[in-house]
Amino acid sequence: MSSSISCNIAKFLTVSALSLSLLMGLTSSFVQADEIDSFLREEMAKRKIPGLQLAVVRNGKIIKTASYGLANLQDNIAVDDDTVFSINSMTKAFTGVTVMQLVEQGKLEVSAKISKYLPDLPVEWQNITVKQLLTHTSGLPDIMNSHNGQLLSNDGAQASWQMVKQQPLDFEANTQFRYNQTKPIIY
Repeated sequence: MSSSISCNIAKFLTVSALSLSLLMGLTSSFVQADEIDSFLREEMAKRKIPGLQLAVVRNGKIIKTASYGLANLQDNIAVDDDTVFSINSMTKAFTGVTVMQLVEQGKLEVSAKISKYLPDLPVEWQNITVKQLLTHTSGLPDIMNSHNGQLLSNDGAQASWQMVKQQPLDFEANTQFRYNQTKPIIY
């Protein structure tokens, strides 16, 4: 990966609102667990983070795992090894890195039409480019209901996917920016 791409991608990676670079700096000299625990508790208080899980990996081996704070504030339930956190928009960083890796490997072109990779999409979507999908300038209708933030259909992702494919584009590609959750997928 080129250094400028790596640098730009790294700027956007965050974990539970903690700077990854701070955590990496803290663990780089194999500090004592008490120092990591103290650091995280201070950051959690400062940044109002109710709870988190930690895994420190060095040379492919887990050297520390821990759970901190509360998973549920209302019921005062502590974070533990079985707590599941929703990662929501953190997936965007993973997607960005993956896309750029595919570009570097020659397997994906950001300027290519999505129909090159997904030929069975609605005709109206065929000329949208990968870049327009990534930059929210595609004009695709949103698969999420704007009133309640849920999928269009109560019958799940596949039913919502079928519904969104029946809708017209919200605008001509590359003429506006509008954030949405619709990404062409294969079921």
